Amino acid sequence: MLSVAGRTFARVRPWPPLLLRQLTTAPALNDVPRLDKGDYYVKPVSDVISKLETMSIEDSLAFNHAPDVSETLEGITEEIEPESIASLLEQVENRYLAERTTPVIAAPLAKPVYLTLSRLLYPIPDAPPASDCVVQLDPTVFNHPIRRDIIHLCVVHYRDSLRQGSANTKTRGEVRGSGRKIRPQKGSGRARLGDGQSPMLRGGGVAFGPKPRDFSTKLPKKVIEMGMRVALSAKLKEQRLGIVESLDWPGLKTRELARRISSLGWHKTLFVTGKHEVPVGLLRSGRNIPNTDYTTVEQLKVYDVVYWPRVVLDGAAVDLLEARLSKLSPGLHNNLVI
Repeated sequence: MLSVAGRTFARVRPWPPLLLRQLTTAPALNDVPRLDKGDYYVKPVSDVISKLETMSIEDSLAFNHAPDVSETLEGITEEIEPESIASLLEQVENRYLAERTTPVIAAPLAKPVYLTLSRLLYPIPDAPPASDCVVQLDPTVFNHPIRRDIIHLCVVHYRDSLRQGSANTKTRGEVRGSGRKIRPQKGSGRARLGDGQSPMLRGGGVAFGPKPRDFSTKLPKKVIEMGMRVALSAKLKEQRLGIVESLDWPGLKTRELARRISSLGWHKTLFVTGKHEVPVGLLRSGRNIPNTDYTTVEQLKVYDVVYWPRVVLDGAAVDLLEARLSKLSPGLHNNLVI
């Protein structure tokens, strides 16, 4: 024990850095003399305990410092009763556990998005018209905030992967020929020259010419997924997104399919199916129709959604996109509302 100016101090073990910084800056301890004895810190025992009792666990005392505080307080048995130390440590631990076990309140779910259903096939007499049916879409997939920067990253990433990077030139070391000096260094009155592979001469090598390289870039998977959400949401807000029950086209006549697409106003349209392959009837009938293309969700890129003026999905494609891109709890699928 140490006595300074009539007050009793106890020499304790080193304090944790976070706890020590807050104790030394506390207003209640500003007027207390502090003595430094090597690696030990001298503190008034009563002020230290009162400060520990008033500190908040979330902003001052981390739970991983509890063993250090326990060892520190165990050395101050002359001023504090062991029961007080045990109760103090129990209060600190209980407050920490209460904060860790506090239930997390879920954020409110966004309102679902509804889109009128379309029908590629000719209407059936007994079936309700497609205009009377709407599809409930996942708002986290089809109502995402528009992010032009994310779209730009995805488009640049896709177009970089399309570059061949096959341009190739020969340097002066790769051009075939002798390394003999063309003419003497002096005496001719002309400029000095080396061998015939010099980049200055016709037929010579190329200085710093292009070589085969890979132009593809890397982009995180989560950024690509966000880009798909943004692209689909933008198409929906522009009213250029359509949904049909199925893309199965029973006929094999290109003229009939072209007439049906023209009647629906689906010029310059990309048709996307959720199946592993595009239906054979639709592919054979529509591959000669200009300004149309057909693909699957597996092959769909963000660039495709942005490039085509109109995108038409079938029911399987909507289910697959929501299963992969949705941020809602599993089990919430799109429903057909009549």
